[in-house]
Amino acid sequence: MLTGLAVQQLVYALTPYRPWFNLVSDSLPGLVYWVELGTLPARRNDTIAFIPPPNRFYPRELKFTKIARGLPGDAISRDADDRRVFVNGQYVGELQTTSSRGDLLPGPVGVVPPDHYWVWTPHPLSLDSRYADIGYIPRDRVLGRAVRLF
Repeated sequence: MLTGLAVQQLVYALTPYRPWFNLVSDSLPGLVYWVELGTLPARRNDTIAFIPPPNRFYPRELKFTKIARGLPGDAISRDADDRRVFVNGQYVGELQTTSSRGDLLPGPVGVVPPDHYWVWTPHPLSLDSRYADIGYIPRDRVLGRAVRLF
């Protein structure tokens, strides 16, 4: 057992990789991810681990895992009823107006700013960039890319 703990500490000290447990919600499939700390999404739809901005729904410093659906320069829009959300003209989901924890305000639209990401999951009740409480995620809040193990 001591050998196992020593190996774990050595891996933590010498590599940027960390196991990541998605136990907060079921909005993203998978329970265990492998996160490479310090890496940014290389392409649209990479999964990332990040610390969301302070919000009304979750405690500070709680870590999220979501899909980087919008990269810097991508266009975020909503339909005329402000219900359907699009990234670069592609439909990604509906906006909810309330959750079990309170009213939800629509998130940002327009061009994703430099060094920011628009994060999302396909779950209809996901608290993600569709809502003002999360909005765009700045680069300095991204912990790294995440790969689902199981």
